[in-house]
Amino acid sequence: MKKILFVRRQGVYLPEINAYMAFIREKMPHLSAFEALEPDGNRLAADIDVDADVDIVWKFMGFDRSLPANHQVVHEYGSLSVGQFPRVKNFIKRKLTTKPTLRVFLNETVCRDMKFADNIPYRLRDMGIGSHFFRPAPHPNPDHDFVYAGSLNRGKMIFSMLNHFKTRMKSAKLLVIGTVPDKIYQSFGTTENIIFTGRIKYEDMPAAMTRARYGLNIMPDLYPFNRQTSTKLLEYCAARMPVISTRYEWVENFENQTGGKFFYLNQNFDHLDMAHLDCYPFVTPAVEEYEWNKVIEKSRVFENF
Repeated sequence: MKKILFVRRQGVYLPEINAYMAFIREKMPHLSAFEALEPDGNRLAADIDVDADVDIVWKFMGFDRSLPANHQVVHEYGSLSVGQFPRVKNFIKRKLTTKPTLRVFLNETVCRDMKFADNIPYRLRDMGIGSHFFRPAPHPNPDHDFVYAGSLNRGKMIFSMLNHFKTRMKSAKLLVIGTVPDKIYQSFGTTENIIFTGRIKYEDMPAAMTRARYGLNIMPDLYPFNRQTSTKLLEYCAARMPVISTRYEWVENFENQTGGKFFYLNQNFDHLDMAHLDCYPFVTPAVEEYEWNKVIEKSRVFENF
C-alpha cells in the first residue's frame, strides 16, 4: 500500500486535505493518507522519515526548494500569488521551485498564468463543497438578513460593506463568520446589527450560514482574486441561498455557465437595500457537480498513484 503525506503549512486553511483523505479512505484502497504540519517551511512537525516511510509527498505551494528525494512529489497550486507584483512572484516561484512528479492547479487560469514550460504532467482540480452544505431548500425562518463568510482582510471594500450596514442599513442584521482583524473589530465590534462569530469549525459552517437569508460574496475586481473560484459562493449555492456579489470575471463566468442570477453590488453599495432585493429575480444554480468526491474524481489527481 502506497502512503501519501499531505503537508499543511501552519495556520493555512485547506479543506481539500480532509476531502482528499476521505476520498482515499472511501475509493482508493491501495493508498493510505495522513498529514503533517510544516511550520517553518523546512521541516515537518512530525516524527516522520519521509524517504523511508512515505511514497508520495503532496505540497501546497508556495515555494519548494527541497533536494531530489526517493519519493514522488506533488505540487498543488490552489491560487496565484497575491499582494504587490503578483506576476513577478509567480515568475520567481516558477524559476526557483524544484520540479515535482505532478502539478495540480485550481483551474485553467492558474495553470496558464504560472507559465510552466516543461513536460511535467498536470491536473486541474477546482474547489469543492462538503456534502453537509447541500440543502434541498432555503432555511424557512432565518434570524439574520445577510451573512458574510470569508476573509475580512480585503482592504477598503470590506470596510465599506460593514460601514454600509452600520450607517445606512441599521435595521438589517448582518452575520459575519471568520477571523476578525483588530482594526475591523475596533470599528464595528459594538455595532448592534453586525454580529461577529469569529472562526468556526468547517462542519458547523452550513448551520451558521443558513441562519441568514442572503449570502454576501465580497471580492475585489483585482488580479488574481477576480480569476479564482469563490468557495463561499459555491457553499451559499449548495445551501440554496440567494447570492449577492461584487462583479468580477470569475463570478460572471460562473453565473453564465450555471444559469444563476445574482444581485450585483455597486462599489459604494448604494443600492443594497431591502426594497431592491425583495423584487429581484434571484436564481440559485445547482452545484451538485462541485461536491468534493465528484470534483476529485473528475480531476483524476490520483490516477497514476
